[in-house]
Amino acid sequence: MDRTLIVKHTKDRKGRPLACVHGLPGDGADLSAPQLRLIASALNTIADECDCGAGLAYAETATYDMAALEQQNPFVAYRAEITGGYLEVQGVRRGFALLSRLIRGRLTVGKIVECWLDAPDSRLLQDAIRLLVGQLRQENVDLIEAYGGSRWRDEALRMAGFRLVDHLDLRVRDRVRALKQLELQILEDEAVG
Repeated sequence: MDRTLIVKHTKDRKGRPLACVHGLPGDGADLSAPQLRLIASALNTIADECDCGAGLAYAETATYDMAALEQQNPFVAYRAEITGGYLEVQGVRRGFALLSRLIRGRLTVGKIVECWLDAPDSRLLQDAIRLLVGQLRQENVDLIEAYGGSRWRDEALRMAGFRLVDHLDLRVRDRVRALKQLELQILEDEAVG
């Protein structure tokens, strides 16, 4: 009974996870006890994915090999929700932020994907990062990640309680030869920060 199950993970109108399973043995099939246990084990694996929130962020399709009972679709293993908004200070729009909530198995990782301000101000960026951290904590994340780069951004992250765990190796694909312009912008940010 080697069979691949195709599962579409979605949610119902109340936001509860659902799984539409295709490829189960047909109606009225004669199944032995070991075959029934294999099907039950596969359905338990799929139920565990539902418990982890499969399909809540967006509809996703996964395949399960009943011989190995492993997911064959990497998109199900890493589900993400992305939110964003404008950063305002005393009614003046000063920047924007993007947050991501990523589920890795049983671990929920919050990411400050971007926190951009109209001027390199470490103190204001630190305050913005602290607000974003508070938002992610309300969403019950287990770990929060953010990327630095310029000295003023690195300083703001440090002041907000982040620590450096790795250096970012930035790569650019430059078809229109805009790299000189990017280098000038980075130098200006460094000079101001």
